[in-house]
Amino acid sequence: MNNIFNFKRFCAIAAKEIREYSRNYGISIISILGIYLLFLVLPLLVGGSVSALSRINMIMLMTAVIMIVAPSKLYGTVNHHRKGLNYVLLPVSTLEKTLSMLFITAVFTTFITTAGLLILDTVVYLIMPLRLNEMLFTAHSLELMGIEILSLLVIQSWFVLGNMMFKNQKVAKTILSLLGLVILIGLLFLLIFHIIGYEKVGLIFEKQFSDMDMNIDGSKIRVLGMGDLREVVKDIPIFKKMMTIQHILWAVIGLGCWTGTYRLIKTNKY
Repeated sequence: MNNIFNFKRFCAIAAKEIREYSRNYGISIISILGIYLLFLVLPLLVGGSVSALSRINMIMLMTAVIMIVAPSKLYGTVNHHRKGLNYVLLPVSTLEKTLSMLFITAVFTTFITTAGLLILDTVVYLIMPLRLNEMLFTAHSLELMGIEILSLLVIQSWFVLGNMMFKNQKVAKTILSLLGLVILIGLLFLLIFHIIGYEKVGLIFEKQFSDMDMNIDGSKIRVLGMGDLREVVKDIPIFKKMMTIQHILWAVIGLGCWTGTYRLIKTNKY
């Protein structure tokens, strides 16, 4: 018998946690949908409208809130000195618990939230198409949301690790630790810029952007949002390098957080 991973055992724990999902997190999901509905309807009732960019930003904000709170809401007691015993005694391996946690928090929660918000947005659009201007089920909108969700998954992995590390005030302590990490990275970049020389760094960026093609298609870019900004600067060499560094950093942080979570599940002392 494989004590590390067994597909039937993994399906069993994932199915168990999905069955308990509505009880543990259902009200939170419904509340988020209700808030988004008010965000759409209230301006329409007074004769206003809601732009596509505003709706995308709101959907991403709502999704971020749900994803960040999910680990402590769904698995907040797994490292509790008494309540956590039920979790540690589950007849599944540490890897299966970790993969189930990954599936429930990162995949299932993200899909349920984003899909629910998009469906709600589409229903309101079909009722009042003139007020919402356009649907969000377009390649451009979905691409923007997909890029943001990838970033949110990395941030969520930090909160999953924080949920396992801290015994109480999990979200608040994780936010403080994340702020500390951001400050540390910022100081590291400042040190690098100081060593290179701020004037040299400024000249490098100035040269890169001076060669940028500024022929922007106004019909495609109505509002210069983050996604449109990426389209404008995507061919700049230094931007490509920065994006490569960001993707590597994101992968290292995400993998590191989930590896740390696995180790804490395995070695947690009750």
